[in-house]
Amino acid sequence: YVQLVLVLIIYISLLLFFNKLIDKVSMHASANTLFIMSLANKLDPLFLLLLLFLPLIFWARIRLHKHSINQLILGSLIGLTCGLLIWIF
Repeated sequence: YVQLVLVLIIYISLLLFFNKLIDKVSMHASANTLFIMSLANKLDPLFLLLLLFLPLIFWARIRLHKHSINQLILGSLIGLTCGLLIWIF
């Protein structure tokens, strides 16, 4: 559980950093990507197929005028990075 806590600290730090200094980050894209990566790591790599549904989240957030495509991509990259850290550790 120590590794998970460390990755979550890194995750929250990255979100705060990018939200304050660069651009608003999509928490929906970020959290869903991290969740899918965690499921794939702990249960079955087939869960990675759920990443194919991320464009639906992108579409919804853009349609609601809540985020730009750059904010969504940035959120997904943060979730993917932290998900890979969980996978490595």
